[in-house]
Amino acid sequence: MPVSDQRYRPYVDHVRSVLSEHRFRHSMAVANMAGRLAIRYGVSEESAVKAGILHDVLKQMKMDDLLGQGIEIGSELREVWRQFPAVFHAFAAPLYLGQVLGVDDESVLDAVKWHTTGTANMGPVAKVLYVADFVGPDRDISGLDVIRELADRDLDEACLGISILVIKQLMLAQKEVHEETINCYHFYLGQMGPDSKKEIFLRVGAL
Repeated sequence: MPVSDQRYRPYVDHVRSVLSEHRFRHSMAVANMAGRLAIRYGVSEESAVKAGILHDVLKQMKMDDLLGQGIEIGSELREVWRQFPAVFHAFAAPLYLGQVLGVDDESVLDAVKWHTTGTANMGPVAKVLYVADFVGPDRDISGLDVIRELADRDLDEACLGISILVIKQLMLAQKEVHEETINCYHFYLGQMGPDSKKEIFLRVGAL
């Protein structure tokens, strides 16, 4: 498995130390899936696996935990914590990864930031992580078989499918949709031809 490579050991050990066993296993599953998708689509496997290992590093930390470690949280991140606490771990992670673990691969930092909401025009590693986090073997989400099929065919199609499904689920739950998820939806919708749009809306919209 990709995560067994010794080059990832410091990241694996750190993630194990800050996450529950369940969340740690999820992170390893995402890293392995990200590695497979990276190979499939000609993306840097090392960056994709690293992003997968680290994507939820702050999942079980609160803003006060980061402040206690001397990490400065600006007004924009404080607003994310106030309005969208479920995605704070993603938006704050680049600061933590840079300052605590010395991660300086911008493709990894970018991927970790957008793995929850998605955004417009994601880079290759970010797209791989966005999809890998959704379609991993430990997930049990209605309609996952459709998204997995799209992921095996085209990353942009998978990104669109995921954004449609996430927006639909949030609206049904009467929860606010983050603007970057809406941006993600509009961007990848614009990348599709008419036949692809019709197919994805018919298959994902009916879930």
